Amino acid sequence: MRHFYIYSFILYFFLSPSIYAQQTNYDNWSIACNEAITNIEMTQCFYQQREIADSLLMDTYNQIMVILDSGLETAALESDQEMIEWYGEFKTKLVEGQKSWQEMTNADASFAANLTKGGSMSNMTIHISVTNSSYDRLKVLHGFLEYLTL
Repeated sequence: MRHFYIYSFILYFFLSPSIYAQQTNYDNWSIACNEAITNIEMTQCFYQQREIADSLLMDTYNQIMVILDSGLETAALESDQEMIEWYGEFKTKLVEGQKSWQEMTNADASFAANLTKGGSMSNMTIHISVTNSSYDRLKVLHGFLEYLTL
């Protein structure tokens, strides 16, 4: 059991970087799970954090898509070919980037899970890895959103 707590500490230290997105300080996002005692409680807590991060990420992604769709519609109504191309390319690259990010996140989570392959911490490791990646991606998308809403 002692090894479990030591491994948890190491996992927190290496997989929990400072997180800033949407001008909110997410530095302490992982502290919420410090109260969890059992492996099941910890896994559930990290899963909930993963769901929150994914929700924030998708909300920001969808806000960007709405802005791009609106810009495309306006450009089409005005027959502004340059802006149609700009919005269209921006939207295409955003979708491609999101797909690539998802593939990389899944690969990184699988890689991290190999640290505990077959062990009781495998799912927890995956949740922590995906949550970190989601907050990093959220920071990038938030930057795009700020640019588009200037």
